[in-house]
Amino acid sequence: MVSKRPHIKKILGLAFFLRVLAGEPVLKYNAVLKYPYYQEPTEDSYGVQKFPFRILCMLINLITTIAVSYLTKKLIKKRPNLDVLETEKQNDYEQMMMKELKA
Repeated sequence: MVSKRPHIKKILGLAFFLRVLAGEPVLKYNAVLKYPYYQEPTEDSYGVQKFPFRILCMLINLITTIAVSYLTKKLIKKRPNLDVLETEKQNDYEQMMMKELKA
């Protein structure tokens, strides 16, 4: 996923980090972060996560993305000088272009 917003990439990094720490038997490495119901590795197999950690990582990512976007929008409305990407100007320009297309 390619995003114009750099903070989105950092949030996606958080989900990826949680996912990597959970281990992956296909890639042949054990978990560092052991979620509930973790089955310890034996001599002939790698550890297995019985907990649906992929869904948990996805939900954490979704909630974090929404929260950061909401807080960023509120912060920019309160303090426009913090808008280094000039998103408000871009939004105004897009609205102006939409009005011209409709007319």
